[in-house]
Amino acid sequence: MPTTNYEKRAKAMVAMGLVGKERDGERWQVKMPALRGHQRSFYVNTIKPTSSCTCLEYEAANDREFFCEHKLAVRYFQETGA
Repeated sequence: MPTTNYEKRAKAMVAMGLVGKERDGERWQVKMPALRGHQRSFYVNTIKPTSSCTCLEYEAANDREFFCEHKLAVRYFQETGA
């Protein structure tokens, strides 16, 4: 199965150490690579049965099953224990 651009970017975020768990234990911070010194973060909530992300793409999808690159990054982080 071919790797999508979302998957490539998500794996790169994990490899760069841009994914971390928040203190509450149920939310993850996913930092975007810095552009011109400006870094932005999105937050992924992993409470089951639904999870969500604060990015505009996830909100625009209006589909709880949608996996944006930030949700994928958290998933890869959890799978690899990175």
